Amino acid sequence: MAKGYAQQYGKDFHETYAPVARLASIRSTIAFAAKSGMHIRQYDVATAYLNGELDEEVHMEVPDRMEEILEHIVRTEGNKNQVAIKATAMLNGLATGDKVCLMNKALYGLKQAGRAWNKRLDRELRALGAKPTNRDPCVYVRHRKEILIIIIYVDDMLVMCRDPEEITRFGREMANLFEVKDLGDLKRCLGMDFSRSDEGIFVNQRTYIKDILLRFRMSDCNAVSTPLDIGMKLVRGAVWSTDDGEKPPYRELVGCLLYLSLATRPDIAHAASALNQFNDCFNETHWGAAKRILRYLKGTSDQGILYSHRNDSLAGYVDANWGRSTDDRRSFTGYAFIMNGGTVAWDSRKQRTVALSTTEAEYMALSEAAKEAVHLQCFLLELGAIDAGPVKLFNDNVSAQRLAINPVFHARTKHIDIRHQFVREVVESGQVVLGHVASDEMPADVLTKALRPKHVRCVDLLGLKMST
Repeated sequence: MAKGYAQQYGKDFHETYAPVARLASIRSTIAFAAKSGMHIRQYDVATAYLNGELDEEVHMEVPDRMEEILEHIVRTEGNKNQVAIKATAMLNGLATGDKVCLMNKALYGLKQAGRAWNKRLDRELRALGAKPTNRDPCVYVRHRKEILIIIIYVDDMLVMCRDPEEITRFGREMANLFEVKDLGDLKRCLGMDFSRSDEGIFVNQRTYIKDILLRFRMSDCNAVSTPLDIGMKLVRGAVWSTDDGEKPPYRELVGCLLYLSLATRPDIAHAASALNQFNDCFNETHWGAAKRILRYLKGTSDQGILYSHRNDSLAGYVDANWGRSTDDRRSFTGYAFIMNGGTVAWDSRKQRTVALSTTEAEYMALSEAAKEAVHLQCFLLELGAIDAGPVKLFNDNVSAQRLAINPVFHARTKHIDIRHQFVREVVESGQVVLGHVASDEMPADVLTKALRPKHVRCVDLLGLKMST
């Protein structure tokens, strides 16, 4: 393990960023695989970072017991192979007083190790005929007899194709380059559990939920039917008193809930997003609300998203809750995109500026959803997962739709930031078509507010099912 903390920017390293596949890209591709009947196999590259090639000249101190290890290699191997010969040369160098090593390849701990590995993997995949999509650099496509899709998340690879022989052939090609483990059909990846049936591909996080219930000592808690109490007001106030001991692990719990909400559980996205605003000022009320989400998860741990064999086109649903935040009166945006029976992308977030009306809040939400619609449309077209055509985007506010369709400027709308006019542009270009849906049938409602009787209906509309 290298001491990356001792590296100096501009000398020992420069760029460190390394991309990973977006969760929305993974879900969208899984939905496509379910519809197309693709086989999905998982591979893991052992000690991936050691394959990265460094652009900089990096030296490191000789590790402890290095001489002892080299002497052992020489004793056991003699001069039988290149490893033993190199070990002898290194021993001779150490004997002459050379006490530093010049690194030929990356090592775990180096700041640029992740980037070096990603660049090496990208180069090798391109050499094998795979090309990254424009919308996600960690999703690759190779066109031969059948389309082969490769998803990269650091050292994990999901490979899918209708022809299992194509996957096997790709696995052999990768094994010639790296130490690759074939983990078989996709079962578990990134904390998500996958299963396949006649209905389609089901993904949930049952194992992850059980782990966090155990970690926060809530395994035996009583379940509740909703993640947020409809009457609870989460506001900034007196912070947690430490008179009775240390603060509870609020940030740790919220982090776990956020990952769940980002991966497979849009039904807790609003609750997790709301609690995330109080990481620096939480108190007993916020801690109680966080534990309530755990109680909700206790009763719904088997719940997940089912991507069916249906050939449903991509459709989006967007909603806003005007003035939801009592601290700053900002509104909440929520949107969800559904394909082949399951939600592939969603978000729940507080808007950046105060909206002066419900129409304005809904219009701002439409713009955010339109950006995601264009991204998903372009990504899925690259995969061949959808036909060319506009994405349908539904909301329940007619006034906001009229504002997006008609270039009207008057006293009530002249102040709206130019960034929110994006939806008008994509509607005019034909990339997005707006539609109306009744409030009772709006699945994105659960992404903007706490619900009670309607919660179950929204969960069903989002394509969330209980495993059988």
